[in-house]
Amino acid sequence: MAYIYIHLDTISNSVLSKGLSIADFALSVPEKPQNILLLDPNAVEGEFESHTGLKMIRGQGPVEDYYNSHAAKREIETKWIDFRDIHFLQQLTPMEIAELLYFSHMATQLHSPFFYKLQNNFVYFEKKDTLAKVFYRHLDDFYEIVAEKVRSKVYQKINERKSFFKAATPVASMEANLMKEFRSVFQEGVVLDFNQQELRDQLYSIPVYVVEDQVKTIDNRKFRQEDRIALITYDLTAKTWSVQQDEWDALPNLKQV
Repeated sequence: MAYIYIHLDTISNSVLSKGLSIADFALSVPEKPQNILLLDPNAVEGEFESHTGLKMIRGQGPVEDYYNSHAAKREIETKWIDFRDIHFLQQLTPMEIAELLYFSHMATQLHSPFFYKLQNNFVYFEKKDTLAKVFYRHLDDFYEIVAEKVRSKVYQKINERKSFFKAATPVASMEANLMKEFRSVFQEGVVLDFNQQELRDQLYSIPVYVVEDQVKTIDNRKFRQEDRIALITYDLTAKTWSVQQDEWDALPNLKQV
């Protein structure tokens, strides 16, 4: 995929994205879930948890195996919530379990997406087309994930035409704070465009376009220069990342925080 779509909702701490998969989450999330409760009542993986009537997977190793199996099977939808301790999971009230089932069905919360008894940091939904909606207790986790994804995409782009016998060109890590600068912009709905095929004057540039909530039309959309609000650039010689802001202040609701 030649782009990443991001739409951030700071009220619910959720990110709607396309181009960020469960594999990216598993690779880069700083605090990895130890246990997850599968929110699909028809899930076949995991062990049955009688109090909620749902399947669960316990232990970081089995959880990572679950991520890997779903990353390899794009036709399978993924939805889960992490939890800290099974004893507190089994203390959920019928009303709290009903909230979880509503969450599972609608992918939106009745109250908070973060349950006191579960002590969850995430609620994760991913559809078959890699359209994902993830709730983050700490949004800094999201910035870590997207920063590493951008670095990885640039690495792939500048190395995809390399000779088999030539060593790959490394790409320096991006500080998550660079992506955090886009917090208010992400609330508008944006695309990071990776159509540039190779380095130009030792630079790789990623235009950032405002597209609002039009995720369904992105695949057939031609991005206009006037919709560009930023340019992320990687300098291979200096091994540095930079951001050029284009008319952010002229756009509604884009006040830096």
